[in-house]
Amino acid sequence: MSANVILKKGEGRTLKAGGAWIYDNEIDKIEGEFENGDMVFVSDFDGYPMGQGFINTRSKITVRMMTRKKDTVVDDAFIEMRVRDAWEYRKTTVDTSSCRLIFGEADFLPGIVIDKFSDVLVVESLALGIDRFKPVILDKLKKVLAEDGISIRGVYERSDAKVRLQEGMERVKGFIGEPFDTKVEIVENGVRYMVDVQDGLPVVREVRRQRQKALAHGLEVAVRVQKMLHAQLKHVLREHVNIREIIVERLAAATNGVRDHLDRDAVDRVVVEQVHICIRERRARPVLLHEVCLRSCAGQTPALFFLAL
Repeated sequence: MSANVILKKGEGRTLKAGGAWIYDNEIDKIEGEFENGDMVFVSDFDGYPMGQGFINTRSKITVRMMTRKKDTVVDDAFIEMRVRDAWEYRKTTVDTSSCRLIFGEADFLPGIVIDKFSDVLVVESLALGIDRFKPVILDKLKKVLAEDGISIRGVYERSDAKVRLQEGMERVKGFIGEPFDTKVEIVENGVRYMVDVQDGLPVVREVRRQRQKALAHGLEVAVRVQKMLHAQLKHVLREHVNIREIIVERLAAATNGVRDHLDRDAVDRVVVEQVHICIRERRARPVLLHEVCLRSCAGQTPALFFLAL
């Protein structure tokens, strides 16, 4: 590595704030020879070292940073350190049975995403420089997982995003290594899903689709139950149109005849609520009038409706 990318004066604000990208319009000049995908040094306009990253002049994001130290050697040991740090973090924060193991810039490996679905890895590489590190990253990841007793039976690549064309790369989709059964059963929050990593939709979207399907089915059942309860409620109130007046009369009698001060809307709410309770507890059996009255006023005048209506 011999090239040095020098930033314009006043540029690189995102980089200095902790970002990992350098855009083409932030670069003043590039000293030395390089090929797209190579590691290069990055310096500020005054020569202050900003770190190292891989370069691709075909992309608007010309440099993606790998380290902020100019003396760091980006080799297999460096990649293993990055992968190990990402895995250790996942173990303390998420359910690692199925999760995102490598999340690009967030794990200081810009441009690559690796998801774990049970014992299968799905990789997406979006930048030329990181694509060259892909075999090493996968090997080190398998090694780190094996240390915790996790065996990976296969790796599938889904690097078919259009952004690869802007990086000067072809869109790729297929097995890395030996082919395997791409149907995988995963568990998320206690719910089991069957996903196919070779399917047309990205696997994460497929999981969301199945979750939404399950939710929609649950809502459909809830709507059917609600309609049944509503029909039962209408039947009860239609058969016993005087239920409200009976409760009002009894409450008025229990309160020394102060009928005009009763909140009739509140009584209506109590009736509807108690009818629902009766229907639910009796498994949607038609509710008897005296049951509703007994339940409606039990909390206000316990001894009022002990006699049958």
